[in-house]
Amino acid sequence: MKFNWGTGITLFYMVFMFTMIYMVYQSTQVERNLVFENYYEKDLQYQSHLDKVKNTSTLKNDLGIFQNKEEKYLRFAFPKELAEVKGDILFYRPSDSSKDFNTEIKIDATHEIRIPTSALQTGIWKIKVNWEGDKTLYYKEATIQI
Repeated sequence: MKFNWGTGITLFYMVFMFTMIYMVYQSTQVERNLVFENYYEKDLQYQSHLDKVKNTSTLKNDLGIFQNKEEKYLRFAFPKELAEVKGDILFYRPSDSSKDFNTEIKIDATHEIRIPTSALQTGIWKIKVNWEGDKTLYYKEATIQI
């Protein structure tokens, strides 16, 4: 077989085509783990999120999130100036979204809630607190290491 420029171009395009087919196949084998399943809906609601953050910055006493490593619990101290507090706390695991869970806020007489950390897997957790107090919405986020 004689190797001329036509054969070279044909071989180049064939190698290029097989390389592209292989790359497309490899890209379909990668697991895509999005932060949220309904990402676009969350994006449309972003202005309300900014309003919650702004409301939180106007509080005299901010929400306190404290970790007690000896007794293995998290303490959430809500501002005492808010009469009625309700909402939820999202425990978000950046490395594995299947470990995420929500907890409803049920404060005691001291405006606190304690959540045990013994059931949480060790590593980094993001805590996202959405709450309502005196008919105003608030939001706070913190990162902890278990």
